[in-house]
Amino acid sequence: MRQIRVPAVLVLVCFLCPAWVPAEAGQEGESARDVVEAYGRFVEVRRARPVDFEVLTEIYESDLVTYVRETDDRYGTHLDPIIRDALEKGRTGRAIHAHAQIAEKSIQRAFILTFTRSLKQLREDAEHRKSLPRLLEAAPVLRSTAGRRSRWVGKGAEYTELFDAAMAQLRQAAERNDRESLAEAGAQLGSLVTKVLVLSVFYELEGLEKSRGKDADKASEKREEARIYYLSLVTQHRSRDEEGAASVSEQLALSVGQIDVDLVRELMSNEFAGEIADVDASLLGLARR
Repeated sequence: MRQIRVPAVLVLVCFLCPAWVPAEAGQEGESARDVVEAYGRFVEVRRARPVDFEVLTEIYESDLVTYVRETDDRYGTHLDPIIRDALEKGRTGRAIHAHAQIAEKSIQRAFILTFTRSLKQLREDAEHRKSLPRLLEAAPVLRSTAGRRSRWVGKGAEYTELFDAAMAQLRQAAERNDRESLAEAGAQLGSLVTKVLVLSVFYELEGLEKSRGKDADKASEKREEARIYYLSLVTQHRSRDEEGAASVSEQLALSVGQIDVDLVRELMSNEFAGEIADVDASLLGLARR
């Protein structure tokens, strides 16, 4: 049966309408919708063949750069120069698909970082006024990723439903300043985001392994995706195995041909055994261990 691909713009816009989004969003809600729609357009252009870096640059400069720079200023990251460098290198024809992914996933990382840091602030101080709007602004991108990973591991809409339930509880708890309920919902969201990022690294490792030796561009693209997802993961999650985490980072910084995919899987499965306990090991490339 042929799969029908839904444009990313439509998918992401639909994600702005679950129960946890206020019915009357106001100016801040409109701003959130604009930046998520812009990211959706960026994803669609990045997926097209050939990749049009002029259009990607235009979308970034007109609709996304402010959000990324605010993220950099707020959290001390340097995503804007990374994105600009990737767009410039792609425009000159160097590792086109890998640089397109570096740009896209670095923008996505801004959403992930905003979500996880806002969640932390909200859990520590329910009256932190700016945390909840920032959380709601970034949430559709996290929800989209959760849905893709849920389908990949054969769980249908389970992760999406868990995300929506926890987001609804968290928003209501924050508005009522219900510390107990907020802590519970925050813990659920934190665990789910960690799980989704772990599965995202495994997903990209599968793509890397399948394309290595057959399609150099695709393999480089998958390496960059795995690397940036792992950066997002270690940024928001305190490592339980610092030596193992350092080894994963070192592996993902190597050239495509040098990466020991099985070693990365083993290290990831050791550190995140709880997060992948309910997932079929064969999907993660672990069955042959």
